[in-house]
Amino acid sequence: MREPGVVAALLVVGALLVVTPTVATRHPVPAPRAAPAVPAAAPPADAASVSPVDDAARLLAGLPLSPRSAVHPLSTTTAARAHAVAIDAVWRKVTAPRVQAMRTFATRELVDIDGDAVFYPFGGPDILNATALFPSASTYMLLGLEPVGPLPSADLFAEPRTLALAQKALSYSLRNNIFITVAMAGQLQGRVGVAALLAFFLARNGYALEQARLVTLAPDGSVVDDVGRVVGNDGKDDDDGRAHGVEFVVRRHDRAAAGLSSGWSSAPPQRVRYFSGNVNDEFFSRTPGLVPHLLAQGSWTTMLKAASYLMYYPAFDDIRALVLARSDVIVTDTSGLPFHRLAPPAWQVSLYGTYHAPIRAFTDRCQPDLEEALRRSSRGELPFSYGYSYRDHNHLVVARRALEHALADPTDAFDGTKLAGENTRCVRGVLRVDRVAP
Repeated sequence: MREPGVVAALLVVGALLVVTPTVATRHPVPAPRAAPAVPAAAPPADAASVSPVDDAARLLAGLPLSPRSAVHPLSTTTAARAHAVAIDAVWRKVTAPRVQAMRTFATRELVDIDGDAVFYPFGGPDILNATALFPSASTYMLLGLEPVGPLPSADLFAEPRTLALAQKALSYSLRNNIFITVAMAGQLQGRVGVAALLAFFLARNGYALEQARLVTLAPDGSVVDDVGRVVGNDGKDDDDGRAHGVEFVVRRHDRAAAGLSSGWSSAPPQRVRYFSGNVNDEFFSRTPGLVPHLLAQGSWTTMLKAASYLMYYPAFDDIRALVLARSDVIVTDTSGLPFHRLAPPAWQVSLYGTYHAPIRAFTDRCQPDLEEALRRSSRGELPFSYGYSYRDHNHLVVARRALEHALADPTDAFDGTKLAGENTRCVRGVLRVDRVAP
């Protein structure tokens, strides 16, 4: 996959919804359960280190380290202590309450899809929101334009300036629950990529990073070590057409969230994968192993937020076809998928929140049909911000596939061109859907 330089993807975080079935769905809804508490800060590390990557992640997250850790001396420096105080303050005041609100909402509305794989195209490093909404997923699959960068390590954070750059970038996203790709690239100056940011959010949110590796995909879709990977001075991966990525095996270990009085969680390990590159039609199906890898997962829950309205354009109709063909559940705001694509009888939709017009950059992508549907059948306001309206509560759409509408193979619908396909926009407030022929 290749970095296109066209999208300054804003990533925000949010929530979801549930259904009152009118048609048969794949997810009978069980009784709600109490939400696990979100600790203001994760508990200290065990006497022995979990892994070197976990130690480096804890340093970046401003968390206590085992004295036995090779990274521990770095945590005692003035720069590291100041970093820890700053990160802890914003986490306690802003981030933890927001994550708690999302978890509470998820335990009431989303428990029926716990344990599924979660697919988060255009997600970048936003694992925090994915785990808040779907804490029990076995696998998280994220895609984005942002470069993978190196794994977190003692060497990476040995220079105090690296922590200072990371703190500047992270403070904004922790407060506003949104990632500005271009801004973060400038702030991090190629020193820290998505691998380190994912590690930060996982560690800070109570996960132990048991394993980590840089990966790529074999042509058959299997995940293999990324041997011979080259990273430029700008932090970007070499432009060789492959899907460069990172894989973490993690286990939740904070005592409060696990409901334990002491010791480590007995929760099963979970897998987090991120692949970097361009998923427009020109590259998506041509990236070796990417489509086979995704199809091998069977089905999944798709999560979309602040997705730049990309799947409204003909240039992204191949990945849109994949999402619609293989998702059991789709959770999105208006920027993810056009609302008319989630119509019955194939989909049963539940709505939360209030419609906000698109931000200035996307004024021609308004959705009057969604606005009317929310006016008629919103199930109430969201208890947290979602999408581009990150300073105000926004809306949430959850679509569940009806049982009688089977999963499909989307590859026959791939056109491989950025020029042909469906284009959804609005003209003077009126929805317009055009089909652009090859």
